[in-house]
Amino acid sequence: MKNGTPRTQGKETEVPVLSLIFPGPEKWELWQGPSPEALAPASSAEKPGDLAKNRGEIFCFPGSAFSSLPLWSPVADGIPAREQAALNLEGRGLLGADPGSAVWAVDVIRRQPAGSGEGERELSASAVLHLQLSPDWILEGIRRHEIPGRVLPAPGTGPSVVLRRELGRYVLDLYDRGRWLHSQTLLAREMGEEAVREIGLLLSQMENEGVFQGCTEMVAATPVPAAVWEIFHRLANLRPAQGQGKPAFLLRDPAWDLLPKEVADRRQSQKTQKRIRTMVTWAVGADLALWGLALLFVIVPSLRLGWLEHGLAPLRPEYRRLFQTKKTWEELRSLTDPAGSALEVLHQVAAPLSGDRSKMAIKLTSFTYSPAELVVQGVTAQGEQVIADYLSALSSHPALRDLYAWPPKAHVEGQGQNFLFTITAPSTAPQPEKKEGTQSR
Repeated sequence: MKNGTPRTQGKETEVPVLSLIFPGPEKWELWQGPSPEALAPASSAEKPGDLAKNRGEIFCFPGSAFSSLPLWSPVADGIPAREQAALNLEGRGLLGADPGSAVWAVDVIRRQPAGSGEGERELSASAVLHLQLSPDWILEGIRRHEIPGRVLPAPGTGPSVVLRRELGRYVLDLYDRGRWLHSQTLLAREMGEEAVREIGLLLSQMENEGVFQGCTEMVAATPVPAAVWEIFHRLANLRPAQGQGKPAFLLRDPAWDLLPKEVADRRQSQKTQKRIRTMVTWAVGADLALWGLALLFVIVPSLRLGWLEHGLAPLRPEYRRLFQTKKTWEELRSLTDPAGSALEVLHQVAAPLSGDRSKMAIKLTSFTYSPAELVVQGVTAQGEQVIADYLSALSSHPALRDLYAWPPKAHVEGQGQNFLFTITAPSTAPQPEKKEGTQSR
């Protein structure tokens, strides 16, 4: 109700935010809920892969998938507990032939004096994942790999023992100060004198090593036959107590993640492929951007040229008319330009040969003038050098230099002791176009 008005609540289905795949007494179980303390059984199956429908599950390996061992390690300044545990496990041969590729985790339980003035030592709980795992246990989408004893809460704060069934086998979990210490899958298939004797031997070994001491009660999370109750006190020095209710779960910190090597390699490969795809995508994008930029450099000038052409289109007829007029005047230069008239050109051609100071003994014999070209012929008795000097004087003359395209050399013919020469210089003025159907004569 809000502001005095009742509000109808629609049917809302709470979506579980946590999924736990757990090895149950006989089958694999899927527990779901909003938190570890509020997990409820959802379904069960013979294989865990049939339960892994959602992304982000927590998967618990059964006891047959790992080896656990409580370790006493000396405390040394500057050496982390994990490195000390690694040396301890490697010395016992539990990390295999390639310790660097082993998958394992360790958790420090307590510290105490080592005795005889040897400093202190730490007790650690460790678990080493087996190299050969069932393919059914290699699942995608798992964000955290744990072991059952660590996600089940301890029955007390002191040394405690929990007996439970796991996929048809009996498992003994040991806890110290409320933290998981060790899990042991029993060899005995049935709960009887043989199983109790095995439990007693395990606890005696732990007590002799100073690892697990002072425990007098065992909590049975699985039904135990009444005839077996009194055997526990006689063979294992334990007083059994039957656990009540459904199991509760607890996710401990720091988190363990016993990530199988196959999954780690697969994730690394996917990450590498994703990185490669990202690099290729960026490279293709950059290449397309460069091509687009290059295309712009080509298109923009073309567009600007097109805009200019469009803008100049109204002026094009007038431009053609002016251009044609200019061309016509240039074609009529010999008639309209006084400097290009026949008489003026003749005067300039004869200028190097006239005057008192002229040293060129050249006699002009012919002067042919037309709008297309100028032909000058003459004769000299002083050799070809005089002819070359005369041609140089004509081609460098300011009044003649731009009117004609002067040849680099005159045409010279010998005639006795004289030299006849011909200089042909085409006009630089545009020539009228010849119309089709006409022939020059």
